Amino acid sequence: MANADFTLISTEQSRAGAVACMGALRAIENIASSEGPEIQMCQYWRNEDSAVALTLRAAGDASSGYLGGFIAVFAEYVKMSHAGTPDLDKWIPEAAMTEEEKALNRVE
Repeated sequence: MANADFTLISTEQSRAGAVACMGALRAIENIASSEGPEIQMCQYWRNEDSAVALTLRAAGDASSGYLGGFIAVFAEYVKMSHAGTPDLDKWIPEAAMTEEEKALNRVE
C-alpha cells in the first residue's frame, strides 16, 4: 500500500455510500436470519444470489469489474458469517469462481 496513513475523507458521497452499505448489511442479515436448518439448497442459493445482488445495487454502478467482485465477496462473507465465520484459508467465494466452478460448487 503506497500510503499507510489512508483514512476515508468524509464527504456527502462517502456518507451516502455508508448509509447504503448499512441498508445492504441489514437486508443480508434479514435474508440469513430467515434460513433455518431445513432450508432447501435451491432456496439457499437464491438467498445467496439475492444478498449479492442487493449489495451490488446498493453500491451503485458496481455490477462488474474489480469493484463488483470485491463487493460480491464482501456480501457472500457477511451472509455466510451469520452461520459462523468462514475459514478464509479454505473458503473460495463464488465471486472468485468461473461460471463452471460456480455451477459445480452448487451441485456439491
